[in-house]
Amino acid sequence: MARKTRTIEEVFDDLTDEQVDEAELITFSVRGVDYEFDLSAASAKRFDDALAPFIEAAREVPRKKPARGSKKPARVRSNEPALIRKWAKEHGHKVAPRGRIDDDIVAAYHKAQKGSAAPATAGEKPAGAAS
Repeated sequence: MARKTRTIEEVFDDLTDEQVDEAELITFSVRGVDYEFDLSAASAKRFDDALAPFIEAAREVPRKKPARGSKKPARVRSNEPALIRKWAKEHGHKVAPRGRIDDDIVAAYHKAQKGSAAPATAGEKPAGAAS
């Protein structure tokens, strides 16, 4: 006997609570609070008509662009955590024996490795380490 799982998605107009075939997701902000709801075409028109005089009197605010050079977390390759922990301990960083390694420590490790031809292996001292 085969089992089949079926998911049925019902769409409702959040204003009227009526089931509809299609709804439009409307997002807006008032006094620094963001809101969203799903509206049928008829409810969306009511919303647009109600806001029309306010939109006409308002100024459009340009969308904020993401900051240039925004800091992305440093990537850790699957074979690196042990090496990074060893390097961090040798260089006076506090690092937990397990779990997530702080992004600053990972970035410092990668920066230290840039000068060497290859990353240190488990038996070697990292680039720049005292002998």
